[in-house]
Amino acid sequence: MSPASILVGIRPNLERRRFSHLPFMTTPDHRPHHDQSSPIGEAMVWASRIIAIGIAMFLPAVAGNWLDSRLGTRFLGMAGLVLGFVLGLSRLVQLSRRRKP
Repeated sequence: MSPASILVGIRPNLERRRFSHLPFMTTPDHRPHHDQSSPIGEAMVWASRIIAIGIAMFLPAVAGNWLDSRLGTRFLGMAGLVLGFVLGLSRLVQLSRRRKP
């Protein structure tokens, strides 16, 4: 028995008969073309990516302002804002360059 069949609790050949059109260990990134997400699912994936990038752009500025108030400085909030913007923009560029399978 393979480790996956032990975890799932079924025999591997039974799984093969039930899902004969899929490879034994399919991962979400390596699904066959006919098994792609629905348009709503794809939109939710993109929305979550954009929200995560927005949060990642915002949090360094918040952390910088918090450090400014703790340390009595005046530049860390602005530095966090610039750093978050640069990192978020670079992530957006990486996402736009990714080719669709």
